[in-house]
Amino acid sequence: MTHATVEASPIPDSSTSSPAGGVDTKTVEDRRTLHFTTLADILADAEAFAATGEPRTSGNWSVGEVVDHVRMIMTYSREGFPDMGIPAPLRWFTILFMKKRTLAKGFDAGFKFPTAKIAAAFTPERVSLDVAMTRLRREVELSSVPGAMSQPSPLVGRLTHDEWQALQCRHAELHFSFVFPATAGDA
Repeated sequence: MTHATVEASPIPDSSTSSPAGGVDTKTVEDRRTLHFTTLADILADAEAFAATGEPRTSGNWSVGEVVDHVRMIMTYSREGFPDMGIPAPLRWFTILFMKKRTLAKGFDAGFKFPTAKIAAAFTPERVSLDVAMTRLRREVELSSVPGAMSQPSPLVGRLTHDEWQALQCRHAELHFSFVFPATAGDA
């Protein structure tokens, strides 16, 4: 079941801008607190905020980009990740020291991709929310089949279906925390 509570005002704070002109997501306070347990929970939250009309984001990506990025990682977990040239020592470190923490507690906001090649593999294309939602619905259907998410993660290695589902939930919790449903006062 989806658990979503709003912790702060849904209006982005422009004072958190990064030097590049974007938002420094590490410092954004306007975020929702979320906890998902299944891929269906992820989809249910996306359906809920999409149904409000024009949801807002307090991060750097549009709502369509956020949804499509979450979908991309699900697709990669089924079809395989592109080669990103992640050095073996970094992979070993993350497998040994970060895997359990990430599956249990999730990701920290404000992560910067270490190389342009990695950033390109994870940066979503500009898509409308409608297109992103269509893609997410299909991907959740495909990825929900036990064993479908069988490709190794480039950072944490091989995962079981349940581990992949937990990782997808932690990932969506991070990104969807920046998305706010439209409210009656939004114009």
